[in-house]
Amino acid sequence: LGQTELPAGSKIIPAQSLIIGAGDNWVGKVALDAGQDAASAYAFFLQALPAKGWNLLSAVRGPRSIQVFNKGERTVTIDIAEGTALSGAKIEMTMAPRNAMILSPKKP
Repeated sequence: LGQTELPAGSKIIPAQSLIIGAGDNWVGKVALDAGQDAASAYAFFLQALPAKGWNLLSAVRGPRSIQVFNKGERTVTIDIAEGTALSGAKIEMTMAPRNAMILSPKKP
């Protein structure tokens, strides 16, 4: 997925993903079965993304962990949820432009 790496053994869940664009310019959400436990997936991203030039902006660790990185004009949010005895952790990566214009609803 462009400038990001995925944990070894992870699998994209197409029905829960929406990828627009390709290469280093994609935006959207990628849902993954991590193929490993949440702690290993959390550690993977903390190590792999900075090695590719991504800057860690924030990280929260718990039953549902969140990491936010940026690189240039792009931001990626990684949401890692504990898996079950039969599956690895569930990961959602959301990639977006860093300064995406936010539209507020207009009052009638």
